[in-house]
Amino acid sequence: MLFLPLKVYASEITLSCINNKTGFSSVYKLNTSKYFKSAKHISSYNPNAKQKFSINSDMRIIDSKEDYLATIDYSQNDRVITFKVFNLYSKTMTSSGHYLDSEIEPYPQKFSCY
Repeated sequence: MLFLPLKVYASEITLSCINNKTGFSSVYKLNTSKYFKSAKHISSYNPNAKQKFSINSDMRIIDSKEDYLATIDYSQNDRVITFKVFNLYSKTMTSSGHYLDSEIEPYPQKFSCY
């Protein structure tokens, strides 16, 4: 009998992503199937304020390949556009917030995901 290694990728992934500098964490549900892709921000937790946020918001996918998924979010309340890139191989997520108020600098972050 011959056994061959196979690459198997789950089509639905739940990622808990933690910012190693601040401890801020978020949970995402990603569907990476070949024919249907989706991304949803489930919740976040701010350890400094001891606050949990239930988000349950769909995120708009702007690009994806086998190894990554890129999204964009627009928050009307905060007037901020946020780009996120989920690296599915290294299990990391990078995020950059771009504020529409000119006084606020863009805010980059890197998260480790599990």
